[in-house]
Amino acid sequence: MPDIYDLYHPSSIITEGVTKTMAKGEQFMTDYNQLLEDLKNGEIESITIQKEDFLDFRTVLIAREDFKHFRGTAYHLGLTVYTYTEEPSK
Repeated sequence: MPDIYDLYHPSSIITEGVTKTMAKGEQFMTDYNQLLEDLKNGEIESITIQKEDFLDFRTVLIAREDFKHFRGTAYHLGLTVYTYTEEPSK
C-alpha cells in the first residue's frame, strides 16, 4: 500500500506490475482485467486507480462475477486503492 506521501503526490505512485510511459498525445490502455487477476492471485498487494482512470476501471471491475471481493478505499485527490478480500462485501 502506498505511504501518505504517495497519496498526496500522485506523480510518485507506481502501481505494482504497471509502468506507464507515454509520448505526448499517445493513448495508454491498461489491462485492468489482468491487474484484477494478479490482485486476486496474490501476485500484487493492491491496485491504485487515479481519478481520471476510475470510470474505465470500474466498467471492467463490475463486469466480473467476483467484483464484490475487491474493496476500494478512496483517498484525497480522487485516488482509490483496491485490495482483494476472501469474503465478498454485502
